Amino acid sequence: MIAPDHYSFNIFNSLILGGIVQGFIFGAVVATSKKYRDTSTLILAVLIVIFSLNNLQYYVADARIFRLRYLYGYTWTPLQLLMGPLFYFYGLKLLHPEKPIPKKTAIILLLPFAFGWLAVTYLKATRTYLEAKPDYLLLEAILEFVSNFLAIYAVVRLFFETRIADRKEQAFGISKVLPKLKWFRNILIAFFILCIAWLIVIVMMVLDIQPYGVWYIIWISLSAMIYWIGHVGIYKFGVMEEIKKIRSHSLDRSSIVVVTNKQKSDHLTLFENLKKKKKY
Repeated sequence: MIAPDHYSFNIFNSLILGGIVQGFIFGAVVATSKKYRDTSTLILAVLIVIFSLNNLQYYVADARIFRLRYLYGYTWTPLQLLMGPLFYFYGLKLLHPEKPIPKKTAIILLLPFAFGWLAVTYLKATRTYLEAKPDYLLLEAILEFVSNFLAIYAVVRLFFETRIADRKEQAFGISKVLPKLKWFRNILIAFFILCIAWLIVIVMMVLDIQPYGVWYIIWISLSAMIYWIGHVGIYKFGVMEEIKKIRSHSLDRSSIVVVTNKQKSDHLTLFENLKKKKKY
């Protein structure tokens, strides 16, 4: 621990802390509510919680609650490597709720986290932060580049997936079945811009330009974007569930009408046949 007079609390990391608390509450509500019990919403909740845990470990370092050697030596886990894959999985289930996530895709996208976790564990087991600080910082930079690449890959792939879904919607006239995708596409565009800014900041930090003020802005912006996706995603899920219920009720009523009409037409046919027989 660090002496209280060395703590570094400011408006920026206080905003991050508020987001962390909100993320944990969001995950708990979704996980315990039957109303939101769906694969897409559960993936979204996992994304929010993982992101909050990742923010928490960097928050305690930024606020100097723990010394860096304790963070890197004991609690450091490359959770940022899961952000892109989980976001991609959520997008796939949002666009194709009836299709399972391909196992090959899941394995390929989760492998970077597995390798990253092994690299971090090996480094912590063999050398302390004080003994090999350059190695720790180098590995952290590599992990940041990889996590940024995964996030950009997820955003670009999902953007093209939304275009394909739109074309299918127009071709088959199923606009009442698929969710409206404009909100999600706008989020993808904003997320892509933030990812590019995130990449620029990583490069600046590697070059030792030290853009700490800019890094705070990117950190807060990414956090706000992820949490916003969570709240909008849950809201849109609720709207779609209500639409499905309304459509299901309408189809049930229309089927009753069809059966009734069919029964009437049978009676009319029988009556006409009897009239014809009487004529002869």
